[in-house]
Amino acid sequence: MRKILDSNSPVATVFGGSGFIGRYIVRRLVARGWRVRVAIRHPNQALFLKTYGEVGQVELISCSIFERKSVASCIIGSNAVINTVAGLLNETSRKKLLDYYLNGPEIIARECSKIKIKNFIHISSLGAETDSDSMYFRYKRKGEEKVL
Repeated sequence: MRKILDSNSPVATVFGGSGFIGRYIVRRLVARGWRVRVAIRHPNQALFLKTYGEVGQVELISCSIFERKSVASCIIGSNAVINTVAGLLNETSRKKLLDYYLNGPEIIARECSKIKIKNFIHISSLGAETDSDSMYFRYKRKGEEKVL
């Protein structure tokens, strides 16, 4: 059963909300009556998320997890922040694991701390270990440590 949306509804900001995991989190929050801000690089590629809720319940915000001001503007006034950025498995010349899994989560966590967000969830990965053979898992683990 869908909860009724009103001006007192809690607000959640979901980073990476259009991704594989993020879209399910957005859908669940909406069903529970939350207003959801989806912080993503390309909002026009995530218009399908708006159909998950009532008019205005899902807001798409252009955001870079690598820019403190951009992150802060997305999370201010939120009751909860969820980081689901996780889709980069291999590095390219333009996309670095270090940025997505270590630096970005650290920026989000620091901004949540500054703004005093009490509920912050960071989605990492099973197998995230510092001694893993996989660079992906090593960076995921280091990102967890930074967030903590």
